[in-house]
Amino acid sequence: MNRLHAILAALAGLIAVAAALSQQPLPPPPLPQPAEPPPRVDARREVIVNWTLGDQAWKFNDILTAYEPVKGYLEPRPGRGMLAVWKLRLMKDFESGAATLHSETRGSPFKIVLLDAERTVIDPDLPAQITPVSGRMDDTIELYVGLPDAPLLKDVKMIRVEKRTDVGF
Repeated sequence: MNRLHAILAALAGLIAVAAALSQQPLPPPPLPQPAEPPPRVDARREVIVNWTLGDQAWKFNDILTAYEPVKGYLEPRPGRGMLAVWKLRLMKDFESGAATLHSETRGSPFKIVLLDAERTVIDPDLPAQITPVSGRMDDTIELYVGLPDAPLLKDVKMIRVEKRTDVGF
């Protein structure tokens, strides 16, 4: 009988422990994991090249995807003002149609805009010409811009070179 009592006592103890464990609160659900932080973004250095020729700042920002200025100089033209000559490097390979269009566009594929100190347009489309465009990356062309006489040129503070067409740029 002692054995029976011992088994019953053990069973009662196990039932009591099981009941006690079932009464304990469940552990809280795990906290939601915070979203992964966005990836680190490193700083990039941007090099901005400003070109001046004479007393004017030249802005080539509009054409930089296709042409990059390499060098430029002013050449006097007696009685007709100055001639600005720019050597431009092709930044990409052109499709044959784009190269032909750039070479055959009357004057040039560039629109030369003269601006004063307040960025008011003095001349919206100065005449310009280019040498033939090969269409191959790293080849160069020359851009010739006939600048006005000295009295008008002294009011010009900025010359903006814009694209006349979107083809090839």
